[in-house]
Amino acid sequence: MFSMKPNKCLGPDGFNPGFFQKLWSVCGEELFKQCCEWLASDIFPPTLNSTNIALIPKVDVQTSMKD
Repeated sequence: MFSMKPNKCLGPDGFNPGFFQKLWSVCGEELFKQCCEWLASDIFPPTLNSTNIALIPKVDVQTSMKD
């Protein structure tokens, strides 16, 4: 978490790494416990592996998929 740049893309939850870095003292222990539980039970909630993909056009008028 702390090796990520704070202003990187938002996650599916709408928060960027900077949010968690600033508020780690508030939410860090709970996140750590959850991660340990997932590792111990060998069950990872599939919704936590979601990804957002944003397509950013390279030019003003797109004429092909490469644009």
